[in-house]
Amino acid sequence: MPIWSHSRLQSFQQCPRKYAFRYLEKPDVDAPDSIEAFLGSRVHDVLEQLYRDVRMTKVPSEEELLAEYDKVWNRHVHDGLRIVRRRYTAEHYYRVGRQCLQDYYRRHHPFRQGRTLGLEERIVIDLDPRGEVRLQGYIDRLTQTADGHYEIHDYKTSNSLPAQEHFDLDRQLALYQIGIERRFRDARRVDLVWHYLQFDREIRSRREPSELEQLRFDTLSTIQEVETQTRKGEFPTRESMLCDWCEYASVCPAKKHLYSLSEATPEEFRQDDGVQLVDAWMRAYLARQEATRDAEAELDGLKERIARFASEHGLEVIVGTEHKLRVKKLAGLKVPVRADDPASYQALLELLQTLNLWPRVSTLDRHAVLRLLDEEGVEADVRKRIAERLVPEDGVRITPSRLSERERLLEP
Repeated sequence: MPIWSHSRLQSFQQCPRKYAFRYLEKPDVDAPDSIEAFLGSRVHDVLEQLYRDVRMTKVPSEEELLAEYDKVWNRHVHDGLRIVRRRYTAEHYYRVGRQCLQDYYRRHHPFRQGRTLGLEERIVIDLDPRGEVRLQGYIDRLTQTADGHYEIHDYKTSNSLPAQEHFDLDRQLALYQIGIERRFRDARRVDLVWHYLQFDREIRSRREPSELEQLRFDTLSTIQEVETQTRKGEFPTRESMLCDWCEYASVCPAKKHLYSLSEATPEEFRQDDGVQLVDAWMRAYLARQEATRDAEAELDGLKERIARFASEHGLEVIVGTEHKLRVKKLAGLKVPVRADDPASYQALLELLQTLNLWPRVSTLDRHAVLRLLDEEGVEADVRKRIAERLVPEDGVRITPSRLSERERLLEP
């Protein structure tokens, strides 16, 4: 059984395909460090050393702290760092880190806010009574205050500052709180503390025992979901802004076509088979909106060619000059739509009401209905009867959208 972590679960929730790449398939990809991750690591290095010195009664000066930052930055910096925000250079990020440390030093000097109990402290938590599901993590800094309270500190170099609700629902540090309360029997109060260094802000949150118990249950449910998807071998891509920083773009079915063209000349880009297919499809798609029969026929022919191209190259997304096409192969079962197939819709609705499953799927939410087919708590005969009321889904769905500014490889 794997030992779980917050980052492992977060990876799955952000994108199941990324999770499969990172933890299961482990493809051999050239994955350069992002400048954001590099900056965070260097600032963490310096703050860890700062508190190691303070524990030894050595309080460095501000100049010594910044000199340590210069040393670790220069020791690790290299030309292969990936910078997604192209208007900035590594020098800009270096100066951000320097300012973060300077602000932190001036706010917390002489660093007597609490006794440091651990730095990069490993914590292991049994999530179930039998100890079969375990989760581990590393606490940036664990302290105990003069009044006996424990504090779990986490440093962030992010350039965005979430609202308080984000911290009150945060999973990572709250899971660490479970481990700390089990390790230290005198931990009657544990505060969760985030240092958002770019903003010189400290944000705090606390969790009650009932909230921690609900978190433990929710985390076990998430792990069960990951294990179910792993057994089924289903890891769909989930596109978001985070894709720009993903190390698996070169092999991801949603990004590898774009990635393969990133170094192409304008002429090579225009001559690419995929680009030409997308541009041709968009011309026919826009013409069809004007109700031309020729465009409809051309679309049908292009759809087959696009599906074949996507299948041959293992793609879910194909990019063109200004647009991209998401190509989804349809196979299996789908929930009938009232407007398209009222008889099938009504039959399924009545069955779910008879089985007392209607409250669980509300207004025939298709995801909720399909989940019933996979739930171990639903009897096999019931799953079979539900499946009989669903309708087959086959073919290919093509969905167009405009390229984002960062996805555009040709100037408009």
